Amino acid sequence: MGYSLQDKRNELNGEQNRDGSNDNLSWNCGVEGETDDPAIEALRERQIKNCVAILLLSQGVPMIVAGDEVRRT
Repeated sequence: MGYSLQDKRNELNGEQNRDGSNDNLSWNCGVEGETDDPAIEALRERQIKNCVAILLLSQGVPMIVAGDEVRRT
């Protein structure tokens, strides 16, 4: 299990963590990759269900790749 990449971790490169963008448009519930934490798993499942619901309720033809609705990456 890795750490979350929610914040920059560039302290050791001599730039005092000023390099790179401060905008992070992704969030992985605080844990990178697989986890055994049931709270994080429940949150990820809820996010998937929310995204699929938004897609199905939006206008136009829903474009779902086989397996997207069941966490296929």
